[in-house]
Amino acid sequence: MKKSHQALAFVATATLVGLGAQALNHLYWHRLLPNRLFNQIKPVIVEPAQITGGWMTMAPEAALVAGKIVASYRGGVTTDHDIYRFQVSESGTILSLNRAER
Repeated sequence: MKKSHQALAFVATATLVGLGAQALNHLYWHRLLPNRLFNQIKPVIVEPAQITGGWMTMAPEAALVAGKIVASYRGGVTTDHDIYRFQVSESGTILSLNRAER
């Protein structure tokens, strides 16, 4: 195999690996982590039997926590009588929690 073919094969392989890593990174931050955090925080806010609905942003946003910038997600849980809105950090720490009557 010529050196030019080897170089081309190396560049193509590196590009595919990079694209695969980028896709996995996006999947983690925009799908897996928000879903895990939402399922983790719901029972902390209200008993699961009382939940009638809920939502969670799938794109992280920056939040300042103890002088550090961390990724956070916003969401909410509804019950028959209340709406709970929250912001949670990437580690699962509740940054804010507000309750409003429906």
